[in-house]
Amino acid sequence: MRANWSCVFAVVLLALLPGLAACGGSGHRQSAAARQQAAKRWRAGLLHWHHEMLGALDGISLLFSTTVSLAGLAHEHSHVTIELKGFEQTLTGCTAAVAKLGPGPIEFSDARRYAVRACKNLELGERLVEAAVTAMRHGAGVDLSGAAGPLSDGQNEMAVAVAVLRSATIT
Repeated sequence: MRANWSCVFAVVLLALLPGLAACGGSGHRQSAAARQQAAKRWRAGLLHWHHEMLGALDGISLLFSTTVSLAGLAHEHSHVTIELKGFEQTLTGCTAAVAKLGPGPIEFSDARRYAVRACKNLELGERLVEAAVTAMRHGAGVDLSGAAGPLSDGQNEMAVAVAVLRSATIT
């Protein structure tokens, strides 16, 4: 009788093996497809982050480029000041925006690292812009020299993050 159970077990095992292999194989394909989808979302998220940060930098640059805008910045509740606050909020939220993307695929880790470094500089630059506007309201001239370096470095690191992102491939 013992031999019969062994035969039954062998037959059942042989019958189940192709099904188990198929489940494992399709799970792997789904996993690869899920990784590709997650990478696509992460890539789109980082490109959106880049677009938002670049828009804030361009907006700040425009506000400081004309005498009319500068005159508006002298008043705390002017539409120019409100616009500036919006751009500053975008820059202030830089690190949180990158963190919200999640860790991302390993292939994008360099892009993420550059994005985080960019955020540190953009957030520092924003604080220095805010300090320059406060000083301007208290009679000092317009001096953005302290903010220019961090903002420029942040913009350069953003460009590197996007270049690295675009060159990365997901396997």
